[in-house]
Amino acid sequence: MATSNGLPKLEIVFKGLGVSAIARGEKGYAVLIVEDETVGDNKQKYVTISDFTSDEQKMFSPENILFIKDALEGTPLALYVFKLGTDGELTDLLNKIKGIIPRNSWIAIQTSTAQKQNDLVTFVKGENKNNKKRYKAIVYKATAADSMHIINQTNEKIEFFDERGLKNGEYALSYLLGFYAGLSMMMSGIAKPLKFKSVVEPEDLEVVIGKGEHILFNDEGEVRVARAVNSLVTISEELLKK
Repeated sequence: MATSNGLPKLEIVFKGLGVSAIARGEKGYAVLIVEDETVGDNKQKYVTISDFTSDEQKMFSPENILFIKDALEGTPLALYVFKLGTDGELTDLLNKIKGIIPRNSWIAIQTSTAQKQNDLVTFVKGENKNNKKRYKAIVYKATAADSMHIINQTNEKIEFFDERGLKNGEYALSYLLGFYAGLSMMMSGIAKPLKFKSVVEPEDLEVVIGKGEHILFNDEGEVRVARAVNSLVTISEELLKK
């Protein structure tokens, strides 16, 4: 038996405590995978921006330096950063990562490759179901998310205040990773304005949210989360028993 878990009515109310908050515990760990061929092994774990020294930054491309700084803005308990080379296999790296990162980690890969986003979804679903992990993934336009452990971000474009300007929607992933990992259980994702200048919104916020999509919207000069939902839209008998 399966049923749809849609959104019958969208009410955007900005409260620090909200029923629309994603189910989560205290602050979590953030895990960011970046595509990077820069020579050198970074130390993988950064607790604050002060750990991301000039020597560390030499091991990443200029674009990835900005992504890492984006993730650190959310103040997760710590940020783990792993590099994936052009010839590297994401599944191999993920199997290596799970022996390093804490079990309550938020994971994202900063990539425009759809297959890698879907591979991350498959990995997180499997680890939660089979190995009792508590991973959460933030992905971009995954095709088969539909999981309480997956946030599926889908805005087509986002605009930064810095030199990056207008970019494709996946550029929001690293910042949202740190943002959610850094939220305590006492605060909803809709409570805080985000660092973006603007976003391109879908035509109907309510429709896409009902499909399990995570959407940002423009609110009187600020960008906010429309509703902090995961991608789960199908309720199975197993979930109903919990």
